[in-house]
Amino acid sequence: MDWRPYLPDISEEIWVLATGVAVGEKLFPESLHLGDDLIQHLEEARRVNKVVAILVDTWSLELDHYHRFMRAFDDRGFWNCAVLVPWNTKDSETVTNRARLEDRLRFTFQNRATLKDPGYFTDTISTADELKTSLANALSAARARIISNAEVSKKLKGAPGFPAPGV
Repeated sequence: MDWRPYLPDISEEIWVLATGVAVGEKLFPESLHLGDDLIQHLEEARRVNKVVAILVDTWSLELDHYHRFMRAFDDRGFWNCAVLVPWNTKDSETVTNRARLEDRLRFTFQNRATLKDPGYFTDTISTADELKTSLANALSAARARIISNAEVSKKLKGAPGFPAPGV
């Protein structure tokens, strides 16, 4: 995981930046690589109430298998997950292709992009400081959704006419 989205200004890898934010939010970060078992991992994370942040390199969406993984993710509506998209405005190739990359991003994340909710999807992150702030906010929002859903499940557990949570 050697992606450095803010070169030349910031040389740290995205994992280092994100881990610092997660630890600051009192979370225990884990890395999950895209693979055929992505949806199963995300379903398990939702089941055990884990917060998930997906950091997207827009260039990777040009690759069909990454695009398919992210479309499958977007179609599932994982409420415990947030998607964040760093942009390197100092990279001339990215700047030149920005409109095409944004179109691909919106096509890939049709559901999340439509929500226009930064707790689910933030696609305008141009600096490392913006990434840190956006990630902290997204993690807090996902945590709040998890807590809210847990409270509703508790209230409904055993209520007449409602199945127990997880059934």
